[in-house]
Amino acid sequence: MTKKLYGFPVEITVEGDLYYVSREDGGNFSTRPYLMHTALYYAFRIFPTQFRNKVQNPHYEEDRDDGPEIYIHPAQSIAITGYEKRRFSVKPDSYRSEAKQENQNLMKTGHQKTIRPGSSFQTFITSKSKEKLSEQREKMPDYIRIGKKMSSARVESGKIVEAEVKDGSFSMDVPVSTKDLDFEDMYSVNGDLNWENMNPVDLLTEGRLEGPHADFELSEIDSSFSVPAETGFLKN
Repeated sequence: MTKKLYGFPVEITVEGDLYYVSREDGGNFSTRPYLMHTALYYAFRIFPTQFRNKVQNPHYEEDRDDGPEIYIHPAQSIAITGYEKRRFSVKPDSYRSEAKQENQNLMKTGHQKTIRPGSSFQTFITSKSKEKLSEQREKMPDYIRIGKKMSSARVESGKIVEAEVKDGSFSMDVPVSTKDLDFEDMYSVNGDLNWENMNPVDLLTEGRLEGPHADFELSEIDSSFSVPAETGFLKN
């Protein structure tokens, strides 16, 4: 029996300034043109718990093991309306709690580079189960909140498509986390790799790989691309 992989594209358009620390250079904090799937699993309500909690510590492994067998690719930008650089100044909690004013420089300052409203990103959600993927597509929210500022973003889901899983060489230009592929036993690298150093995990944004994959055709946006067929959220 031929193995199939199912998937559908999702476009995310931010309606406020998008900010999260993806790269730090001294006092400059920049936002790269990607949306991490570690945030999208929670924003799309695929994981059963909320990312934000009292101690602000994510429970990726626990939530992953309780969630459905669905993989979200990190989203990459398809249209950036611009960037804005702002200076910030933050006083620590200890300073605010002190009644006595002292002549000390307790300010923390720097610059934030944010992505402007109207910018859009695209991700691709896959599963080996068409039924589970269909259920998830029906539950997709129309709006989500993302980034440090919990900016509102509009969500538009495309149609479900299917592709045969094949083994061999393929060119990948849809981001995956470096921890989502098994490079010891399942995938090998042929070359042309591009990486992004991100937080909490690095991204492989394109490259020539060898291993199980699926070639998708998206007629609604006139696009074709290949994705690895054996992906698992932070499985490796």
